[in-house]
Amino acid sequence: MKQTYIKLVLLTSLLLSSLYAAKQVNSDYGSLSVKKVTIPNGSSQITGLLYTPSEVSTNMRLPAVALAHGIGGAKDYVTGIALEAAKNGFVAIAIDLDGHGESGGIVGGGDPSFGLSAVLNWLEQQPFVDPTKIAVCGHSLGAGAARGAAFSYKKNVATILIAGGQGSQSEGQGYGTLNSTFPHNLLFIIGKEDVLFDVSTLRGDLGPVFGAGEAVEPGITYGDLAKLTGRKLVVLSNIHTFEPLDPAALKEVVSWLYSSFYPYQKSLFTYQEQSYLIRDVLLIVSLASFIGLFAPLSELFGRLLPGSVGTPVKARNRFLRERTALFGWGFFGVILFIPSMLVGFFVNYPPLIFGSSQAWWFLITGVTGFILLWLLARRVNAGLIREISDSFSLRDVALSLGLFAAAYLTVLILDYTLEVRFKLIVPVFNPLIASRIAVFPSFIPFYLIYFLSESLWLHVYRMRQHSGSPVLNFLRTLSIKVLPYIALILIQYVPMFIWSITPLQGFIGFFIEFLWGIVPLFAVSTFISWWLYRYTGRIWTGALLNALFFAWLSAGLFPFGAFG
Repeated sequence: MKQTYIKLVLLTSLLLSSLYAAKQVNSDYGSLSVKKVTIPNGSSQITGLLYTPSEVSTNMRLPAVALAHGIGGAKDYVTGIALEAAKNGFVAIAIDLDGHGESGGIVGGGDPSFGLSAVLNWLEQQPFVDPTKIAVCGHSLGAGAARGAAFSYKKNVATILIAGGQGSQSEGQGYGTLNSTFPHNLLFIIGKEDVLFDVSTLRGDLGPVFGAGEAVEPGITYGDLAKLTGRKLVVLSNIHTFEPLDPAALKEVVSWLYSSFYPYQKSLFTYQEQSYLIRDVLLIVSLASFIGLFAPLSELFGRLLPGSVGTPVKARNRFLRERTALFGWGFFGVILFIPSMLVGFFVNYPPLIFGSSQAWWFLITGVTGFILLWLLARRVNAGLIREISDSFSLRDVALSLGLFAAAYLTVLILDYTLEVRFKLIVPVFNPLIASRIAVFPSFIPFYLIYFLSESLWLHVYRMRQHSGSPVLNFLRTLSIKVLPYIALILIQYVPMFIWSITPLQGFIGFFIEFLWGIVPLFAVSTFISWWLYRYTGRIWTGALLNALFFAWLSAGLFPFGAFG
């Protein structure tokens, strides 16, 4: 019991200290004000994080930039740009687009700017913002929104498009036609390995827009910034997912803002040292300690509940060799990844864009896992159904619900007091607004079937489940879970960066980029199920808790849409 309290104190201390340090970095140690704002947008609203330099006042109005994330993201995804822009003397607001995060509305609701135009109008009315110096910046879907906002607002002095805003998804009424004068002071940033763009084709397409008459040369400024006709193409050595997180991209964005706002003083600009990566590392440390807290908390909660902790795990019937588990569970999940994700485009339930795709992938993988395991279990009379039913206990359900409630309450308190949120590549474990709470239960059955199936493969029937040290045992379990997905990432990106060959392109390649966020979350779910199985001797606590967590993640992250 003493060790439990020691772990609880140490992990809580690490959680709070890393979050507090992240808050300090995020406010540039008090030189910036960071606060959540809600902006009216017709019958709905847009939520954003406003970064304001401390010297701002009604007597000293500053330039401003509005920042928009890509589809399936949230405002936290572009707060790195907001932080660096504010440190360099600009007001910056990172927003949740229509249908995303804490904003209302839906994707596909008829507004090409997805609420960004309303944000520009709101900025113009703020007493601390110079209304003649407002810019807009977006990534992917957010780049299309930025182009739509630039067309409707027309008064912005700079438009920054990161991997979007050009092509069939950003054409037609409401977006305007890219040319030598629209949009004002255009900076286009693209990753060399972006699966949605071909850089050579893009250079040619942007030629008339840049007034080049031929393929655009990256890194060269075309036009005249003072006349708002400046143009520049920046090509990064990066992929679609990481372009708005690339330090080189952030430096280009902030430098372009300064050059657009102060074209005659651009030679005087001194870029401030970047600190957003330090903040993001601290947030990852805080998330790791948050997840680690489930170990001592489960022990404390377990002692408060009536009944036994669980049956001895060594009494289980184990017949799966680790290579069988690796191929039977891990690689089948990879094989089913793309076709199962496509199911979500035809069956739009649960009702979130990409959320339905992920839910169906989990469900199909889980059901397939049950079938394969049942065929294998018949040969040794392992009693698959009996294992699932006998391991069910109301005590385990109570423990899962208690841990989930404690986690959600902790997030609410931290969000209110420290105003920073957990983040991997995208924000995770955020408080849910009412509309997202309503869709949260719809995800639970999909994920519960998946994690019950996974627990049988990784814990109940796998040999060597409890041999060796706990650390090595967990690492073996984790490798079975994530190695197939890491292999898929390597197959896609090693040829890309070494030989400039992209095995899977277009929308299929875009799906592969989801794995950069999914693999770390799989590491989290594996730790939870592994620990709770060792502690309780049953699979339901870990499976249900993971189902609740992934339902929370999905309900909070994926967007509402007219077509999803």
